[in-house]
Amino acid sequence: MADVFFFAEMDSPMRLHGSSASSASVASRLYGTRSRRDSLGSDPELISFSDTDMHDITNQVTMISKKLSEMEEQQLHSNDERGRLRTENAVLTERVHVLEEQLLVAEQRFREQLQEEKNRTRELLQRIEREKQLENESLSLKYQMLERDLIAARKEAEKAREETARQLDVVEDLRGQLAENKLLIEDLEDERIKLERQFKRFKEEAQQDIDSSSEMVEVLTQQTEELRRNGAPRQGSIIDGLEESLEQARADIRDLQRERDDLQAQLLAASVERGRSLLADEPSLADELMSGGGDSQQILEALREQEVCNQKLRVYINGILMRVIERHPEILEISKQIGTNGFAISLFENRIKHLFASFSQTLRSDGYSSLLTTYQNPFFFRRTETTSVQLTVLIPNRFLVQKAFPLSLLAFFRNSFPSNVIFLIRSQY
Repeated sequence: MADVFFFAEMDSPMRLHGSSASSASVASRLYGTRSRRDSLGSDPELISFSDTDMHDITNQVTMISKKLSEMEEQQLHSNDERGRLRTENAVLTERVHVLEEQLLVAEQRFREQLQEEKNRTRELLQRIEREKQLENESLSLKYQMLERDLIAARKEAEKAREETARQLDVVEDLRGQLAENKLLIEDLEDERIKLERQFKRFKEEAQQDIDSSSEMVEVLTQQTEELRRNGAPRQGSIIDGLEESLEQARADIRDLQRERDDLQAQLLAASVERGRSLLADEPSLADELMSGGGDSQQILEALREQEVCNQKLRVYINGILMRVIERHPEILEISKQIGTNGFAISLFENRIKHLFASFSQTLRSDGYSSLLTTYQNPFFFRRTETTSVQLTVLIPNRFLVQKAFPLSLLAFFRNSFPSNVIFLIRSQY
């Protein structure tokens, strides 16, 4: 627009002032100018205008005025637009400045946040590195400790295997001892049964002896009565002797009865019951081993207790038998009339059998049950023509060669007889 205005100023002799000029004012000015030129004088050289030319000029001036008006309007519009744009430009410039300041502030804040994040991240990484280092050290220590524990556990496992092997050996030994103890208990039970049988047999034999003695007493009583009725005065001493023999026989019968009662009370009520209680009251070692209760030390203690109980049982039974022999030595006494009195010989046989039962119990308690199993009665005796009795003991040769037979017991047995008993030991193949 500035170029257009400049061109108009250069071509037109008049200058438009202000924005409120109209086409009429422009025409009046042009007319005034022309009239001033006419007032100056008519110049023949001047071109005279016709009405058509004037009409054309007027039309042109009108068109130019319209164009000027349009151009003024455009200029006004351009000025308004330029003002608006300047205002918007100023607003936008101010906004740009504000945004630039905000951008700077934001950049500064973001830089600070970035620096803080970097510092925080750096500290976090350092802390993580320290924690990782500490964790590695802790894991290394734990690994070393676990390695030491593993070595110790392997040693303990090796010791446990060795201890298990030893305990298995101990268990095998205990099983062997248990089997031996079972056999020993069975032997003791067999001995108890045999003792009961021997006692019953001895009781029956003693009863038979008592019955035979009673019959002899009755016979002697009848003979005494007959001698009293039919006897002469010279036979008084014989009658007195028979009466004394009768009283002695009666006393012997009473003694035998008391001995029978004592033996029954002692052997049945004491020995048999005591042995049965010792065997029955003790806990079964087989049950303890089968149930797995207790450790090896308890099993060993139980075995020791079982052995002690067995030993006590042996000592008790032997003590009972020895007390019977000590308190009733008349069992081992033999009458001086042994060679001539048949009743005394029968009583001697019974006493020998009883002594053999006692001696058999001693052999069993000392572990020589095989001798009694093979040879149920190694004692044989016979009467001699004199007043003595020959007692012979037959012993297998293998026991004598191996020195497995208790000769000291035989010596004690030999010393238990009076001097009128001939005691012989013979080997038997």
